[in-house]
Amino acid sequence: MKKAKVRKAKVRKAGGRPRGFVADEALEKALHLFWAKGYEGVTISHLTQAMGVNRPSLYATFGNKEELFRKALARYMQNYFSAASFASQFTTARAAVEAMLHAAADFVANPKHPGCFEVVAALAGGDASRGIQQQLCDIRIDGVEAWRHRFARAQAEGEIAASPAAIDLARYVMTIVAGMTVQARNGATADDLHSVAHLAIWSWPLAYPTAIFW
Repeated sequence: MKKAKVRKAKVRKAGGRPRGFVADEALEKALHLFWAKGYEGVTISHLTQAMGVNRPSLYATFGNKEELFRKALARYMQNYFSAASFASQFTTARAAVEAMLHAAADFVANPKHPGCFEVVAALAGGDASRGIQQQLCDIRIDGVEAWRHRFARAQAEGEIAASPAAIDLARYVMTIVAGMTVQARNGATADDLHSVAHLAIWSWPLAYPTAIFW
């Protein structure tokens, strides 16, 4: 005769954390909270409520607010949109830029994705978050550098002209992505942003090595 299954009630450990607590799920919730409100717009009380944990559990598992944010940022960079990742995925620089801009249009206009995390989280910041702001700045610089390298390669291969400089082209594409995030938060739809992407590609003479950019 089979024994009846008995559901075990969740009990609290000495530290106050329920046994049903899943750190991975809690981190995802923290990520979305930071994503929506930015670093300074989020308090520990906001986090404990959104993550479903108490303060001792949060500190024991993730550290303080800054440490938790860094973990959330790492999760975003691994699982969500990264403009820099497109730079090496396509045969031509033009194809890479076009794919990246259209992917960005869909991503930042999605109501579940309030823009690029590293842009949204940095829209406001003071002295208290200087370390966080620097890390976000470093990530954006890394994105520019990835695209600078890709454009330099395209210039060396004769795909695009030597002028403008690769660094200027890199800053241009990253500026468009950052601007898309701001426009999406202002209500721009995916279709609106796809039009921006089309215009950016149309206005670039990347396929014509002898053309002048401006």
